[in-house]
Amino acid sequence: MTLVVKSNAHRSNDEPRRQHREFFAQIASPSRFEVLFDYLPDVYFFVKDRCGRFMQCNSAFASLVRARSEEEVLGLRDVDFFPSGLAENYVRDDHAVMATATPIIQKLELVRSAQGSINWHSTTKLPILDACGEVIGVAGVTRDFSQMKSAGEHLSYWAPVLEAIIDNHAEQLSMASLAAKVSLSVSQFERRFKKRFQTTPRKYLTNVRINAACQLLSSTDLPIAAIAVQTGFYDQSHLNKQFTKVKGATPAQYRRSHVQPGGPLLLERQ
Repeated sequence: MTLVVKSNAHRSNDEPRRQHREFFAQIASPSRFEVLFDYLPDVYFFVKDRCGRFMQCNSAFASLVRARSEEEVLGLRDVDFFPSGLAENYVRDDHAVMATATPIIQKLELVRSAQGSINWHSTTKLPILDACGEVIGVAGVTRDFSQMKSAGEHLSYWAPVLEAIIDNHAEQLSMASLAAKVSLSVSQFERRFKKRFQTTPRKYLTNVRINAACQLLSSTDLPIAAIAVQTGFYDQSHLNKQFTKVKGATPAQYRRSHVQPGGPLLLERQ
C-alpha cells in the first residue's frame, strides 16, 4: 500500500485567511465561544479594559473573587478583590502588556483563593486590539498551579522547570540545574525559555522570588534579612537591590505601604 501525500505548495496563503474571515462572518455571536470557559472550572478567565476595569469573566473567576455572579465583577478592579500588594502586581503586568502589545506567558504569581489562602498560579495575559490595531485592554487566564500538578497534568514541555522554580525558589538554583530538567545545554535552555516566556529564566526566577518576598513583607513581621534568605536571595542587600529594581521601592518601603488589614503589628523591623 502506498501512502499518497498531497502537496499544499500550490495553495496561496491568502486562501485560509479568506476561509477564516468567511467562516466567522457567518457566526451570529463569536463571543459565545467564551462560554466554553464555564466548562473549565479550574480555569479563571477575565477581560479588562485600559482602566483596569473587569469587562468580562467566567463563573470560576467570579467564584475566585467571592462574587455571586459575573455581574458583580463587572466594572470593578483588582484592588476591589485582592490585597493591595497582589493587586499592584497584576496591574503592573496589565500595563506592561498594553504598553508593548506583548503577551505574558505562563507567569508564576501569587493569587488569593476563595478560601483566603495564597497560592501559586500560572497566568497568561494577551493584549486586546480594536479594529484599528490599538490596544484597548487585556484578556487573561490563570490556573492554580498546585491543582494542575495534583491532577497529574503536564503543563507543557516546560513543566519540570516551572515546578522546580516554585518548589525550590528559596534555594540557590543554577541555570545548569534547570536546563537539565529539560535535557538542554544552558545556552539552548536560555534561548528557548526566552522565546517561550518572553523573558530570561534568571528574570523569571527573580520575579517568583520577589512575589514570595512581597507576600512575606505584607503578611508577617519577619525581619527583612530573614525574608531575603527564605526567598532565595543571598542576603538583605541582594534583596534590596533586586526588589527596588522591579518594584521601584525598597522592601521596607513596600512593607509600610502594604500591611494587610488584620495582619501583625510591624515595628519597623529591618
